[in-house]
Amino acid sequence: MNGIEKPTSARPRPGLAGLLALTALGAAACAIVGIWFRGEAGTRTVETLYGPVEVIVGGLYQGNSPALVAEGIGWDYVTLFLVVPAMLVLSVLLGKHGGMRVQVATGGLFFYCLYQYFQYAIGYAFGPLTPAFIAVAGGAMLGFVWSLGTILDARPGPGYPRRAMVAVLAFLLLVMVGMWGARIAGALPQANRQAALLGGTTMPVQVMDLVLLCPLCLFFTVLLLRRVRLGFVLAAVLTVKGSALGLAVGAMVLTASLTTGELQLVPIVLFFGMGAACATVSVLAIRSLN
Repeated sequence: MNGIEKPTSARPRPGLAGLLALTALGAAACAIVGIWFRGEAGTRTVETLYGPVEVIVGGLYQGNSPALVAEGIGWDYVTLFLVVPAMLVLSVLLGKHGGMRVQVATGGLFFYCLYQYFQYAIGYAFGPLTPAFIAVAGGAMLGFVWSLGTILDARPGPGYPRRAMVAVLAFLLLVMVGMWGARIAGALPQANRQAALLGGTTMPVQVMDLVLLCPLCLFFTVLLLRRVRLGFVLAAVLTVKGSALGLAVGAMVLTASLTTGELQLVPIVLFFGMGAACATVSVLAIRSLN
């Protein structure tokens, strides 16, 4: 109209908006069922390869340790009351207006859901919710890739917090490598393994962070230092995800501490602080994008 074509990024994206809303509703359903409709369950001690461990018998989380389930419930609260409402609001904005800033935030929240429910699917003992975890993670994976394809032409403006973003990503990298490396090293002696694994057979949180998030933090830090445009955009996506994940992991550690009676104050403060730092730089970065 009037000889002016509307920018591609500013066009409504009803397909992506619909997928975002469906992913949000799937995440909400998993969280509601997991928190309030777990079913009656007791615990008993079973003998494992690394010694005796208390596991849940009955209900949706049968076969998992109470501490592991408590971590997941803390994560579910953050997803249900913080992330899902944000996703629903973004889905409305995507369907009506589109816009580069909305699409960057959308990519970050898709990445968050992909990370959470993929981790649930491989971390929890197999149970009735496993197909739902796989479905939500699969939808989030599709949405994440789709949203990335819509933001690759974004350009940072003069207000982009490049130095702050580099500092936050480097801090995340150092914290994850330090904390999780120490935990993995501490679990290598067989006598310590059962307590470190929380009744499981591996460490999905630590493995996914070290395999996925740490290399991304390092790569985007290098791109930012070299002023590569793509690094500015993808770092904003990562910190959107990091803001929600930092709060979620802080809640996980807090609820697990309440279950075990051992308050882990340092990790709780670190992860809540990481979430706040990521939220700050992601807002500033998204506001600066053209």
